[in-house]
Amino acid sequence: MRYFKAVPTDEKPFVHFAGWADSLAELTEMGEFENPLIVAEDQIVYQFGVFTMRIVDGALVDWTPEEMDTFEAEYNQKQLVSAESAKVGVIDNEKFVYSSKSYPLHPAARLRYMAIEADNGKDVQVMTITGEIVTVAEANIPAFMNAYYTKLYNLTNY
Repeated sequence: MRYFKAVPTDEKPFVHFAGWADSLAELTEMGEFENPLIVAEDQIVYQFGVFTMRIVDGALVDWTPEEMDTFEAEYNQKQLVSAESAKVGVIDNEKFVYSSKSYPLHPAARLRYMAIEADNGKDVQVMTITGEIVTVAEANIPAFMNAYYTKLYNLTNY
């Protein structure tokens, strides 16, 4: 079993570990067996992005339940942001179908669709994923935009 010495840091995870001894015999020989900052490798546990203990007055002590609740909330928020960010990448590579043709959802196309919606009142031209230029009649723009928004909604639905 390897042993590590806890070292405090100002940033999460608030404790880093330095390799200290490769065996209990070596740890004992070093005179570090009783050192409260030495932990066995299997005791190094992280939860919610932090080591489950902190260093206080030269010893490892548990975080309070309230502190762990705060870490959990921060961790969950970060995971949600990461998941939502990943959806953007998915959306960029997706397409939606309107009138049996597929249209891209990459960022430039989405900007174009927003401009079409803002400037309704005339026929518009849009490009399919195959590069074909298609004219969407003014009367059909609401249906086109509905197909677009339905796809976005389905991709981002929780």
